[in-house]
Amino acid sequence: MKIRPKIMIIFLLLSLVPLIIIGMISYKSGEETIKKNLGAAFQQIAHETINKVDIVLSEVSQNVNAWSEQELMQEVITGDVDGKISSFIAGLGYDRGHFAVIDVINEKGEVVASSDPQLIGSYVLDEDYFKMCVNGHAHRGDVKYEKSVNNWVVDFSFPIKAEFEEEKIIGVLSAKWKADDLYNIIHYKKKIPGTQYYDHVMYDHIILMRKDGLIICAPEFMRNDAFKRNLIEEGLAAAFLARDQQEGYIVEIVGGANAIIGYDYSVGYGAFPGLGWAALVVEDAKTAFEPIERLKMIIIAMCCGVALIIVVVSIFITRKIANPILEISHVANKVSQGDFDGKVNYISSDEIGILAASFNQMIYDLREQKKQLVDKEYVDNIIKSMGDSLIVINPGAIIKTSNQTTLNILGYEMDELVGAHIGKVFGAAQTGAGVISDLLQKDYIKSEERVYLAKDGRKIPVIFSSAVMHDLQGNVLGIVCVAHDISARKELEAALEAQRRELEVSNEKIGEKNSKLEELLLKFKESQSLLIHSEKMSATGVVVAGIAHELNNPMMGILNFIQYCIETAPAKDERYEILQDAERATKLCIGIVENLLTFSRRDNFDNNNFREADCREIIDRVLNLLGHQIRKEKITVTKDYAAESVKIWATEGNMQQVFLNIINNAVYAVSGRESRDIHIKLRSGSKFVNVSIADTGTGIDAKDMPKILDPFFSTKPAGKGTGLGLSITHTIIENHNGTLDCKSEPGKGTVFNISLPLCVKK
Repeated sequence: MKIRPKIMIIFLLLSLVPLIIIGMISYKSGEETIKKNLGAAFQQIAHETINKVDIVLSEVSQNVNAWSEQELMQEVITGDVDGKISSFIAGLGYDRGHFAVIDVINEKGEVVASSDPQLIGSYVLDEDYFKMCVNGHAHRGDVKYEKSVNNWVVDFSFPIKAEFEEEKIIGVLSAKWKADDLYNIIHYKKKIPGTQYYDHVMYDHIILMRKDGLIICAPEFMRNDAFKRNLIEEGLAAAFLARDQQEGYIVEIVGGANAIIGYDYSVGYGAFPGLGWAALVVEDAKTAFEPIERLKMIIIAMCCGVALIIVVVSIFITRKIANPILEISHVANKVSQGDFDGKVNYISSDEIGILAASFNQMIYDLREQKKQLVDKEYVDNIIKSMGDSLIVINPGAIIKTSNQTTLNILGYEMDELVGAHIGKVFGAAQTGAGVISDLLQKDYIKSEERVYLAKDGRKIPVIFSSAVMHDLQGNVLGIVCVAHDISARKELEAALEAQRRELEVSNEKIGEKNSKLEELLLKFKESQSLLIHSEKMSATGVVVAGIAHELNNPMMGILNFIQYCIETAPAKDERYEILQDAERATKLCIGIVENLLTFSRRDNFDNNNFREADCREIIDRVLNLLGHQIRKEKITVTKDYAAESVKIWATEGNMQQVFLNIINNAVYAVSGRESRDIHIKLRSGSKFVNVSIADTGTGIDAKDMPKILDPFFSTKPAGKGTGLGLSITHTIIENHNGTLDCKSEPGKGTVFNISLPLCVKK
């Protein structure tokens, strides 16, 4: 992303993020306040509604009870023969309109008077209300459907007691109050605009619920749900809470949308105990939160306005800042393409002006140093002009490059060979493992006879030489393999062998074969001449290595200068990224030079290479080599050395490789773990030196323990290891007449024990 959009985005973020956060907090706070206030209001409405219902039902209960105590009710004994009770019921007038039916029943269960003449003479002996009343108890039944009147009613029944014997029950007065009157109870008064009158309008969000959850009174838009829907069976949480005699409010989903529900339960009124009903006030949350939604739209509009202002301001500022930086970037792009003639034309005393001046100085320095470099094309021409096969492989035995002679000999194209395992060249019988193992131990192989495998399956005999490339720290970078095709010589040798066998079979033809033998000998000498030429070409590698060493010094000077500039430049400075690009390009050049160091020397196991060496100094030297990685991973290394100096008779370079491989494996094993400890213990016995290297790493599985010393076996991910480190380490220790032992527990760590003879010459 370019700098102008970056600055614009930063301005937008710094301005809009606080505004958005404040808006969100305000929105959430307003939403919670509205929810709390509305919930409390709805709960209060529910409380007032259920309380009003209890008061009305209490009044109905008191009225029916008072009727049962009227003196004329004593006529129930005579069966109301004179019609006084019937006249009384008929005279109730308005009150009777609230009842579906009013019955007067004698002690035998016969209806002797009723507001419905058709019920006179019927019997109600099995009705629960009659049984309770004849036993002296009043009955206030919950709302239910009464078939005889085809309506939902609430039953109020009271015993009729004898005038002079209060303990004697002479009949029952039963009044079935219409449940439809509940709609009249939950009216509230609303003043008609412009008048002094009030209009009774039912609040259109109140629901009355029976204790079992059945809706017994609903708003107009839910009128058809009355006596049909059961809120508890539908799982409405507010219904459960009200049933359990709790009051309050809740937000939950009703009909697929969020709703605020206030709820309260019946506690009765006066002597009336209540019927366990509950009142719920339901309001759609979207409607309730409409004011806060308007606030949200205002916040969004403000954010858009602020964003527009910021864009205009940032465009003006970025023009002042970005133009000189873009010019520097343009010149830097030319420098990256090898054009060192450019210059940044920006003069100022500010930071960008200082950057431009420093950048111009850097271009000048690079232009001067470029004159000292050898062109890469020159080195490539050396490789291409070689008459022998050249293959470069990495430490994992993967082919990285080869020359045209190799392609001609083997019959491959370049893309078929690059990226393949070296076993493709050596064939299944060799796989290249032995070659690499020998190389990593000896550091080079010179003029050995081996066999290459061509693409068409032909076996091509070659004189093989190779050397290991190392970086400045001694790490293996790759292996350079040079081979001379001796197919012609082998053919001559085969022909010579055939001639020899023929001479043995028939001495009589010796004279005839002399001329042919001389001819073959002449060809053999020519082949030997070619072999000598091949060895001379092998020496070319030494010349190339010398050139590489000469190039390495100025390249390292360039790298040091750039790294110094990086250290002194601020990380946010535009020069910082340019200097990093220059550092990477310089390291690439150094890498090309190091790839030419194909014949670096490494100790072999000749007795002349064994010397007295201090084991402690070797270990400390390895720890210094790995010091950066150890500090980077925050690893704790503890050393427990013997008090006296411990001398061994060894090839110091190879022993350094032993400790480097084992300690490097320990560093890898503890990296990223909670416990990162490496403990090195050095003790000297009577004949041997014992070195113990323990770590708290991941450990080695038991199934892998028998294979850890095998070449190319590794538990590390692909690209993290070659599998040759421990194999080489074991070989070096054996050549020093020592032993290597390993103990490991998965998840707890690994201990390598090395035993080496004390300083006694072989």
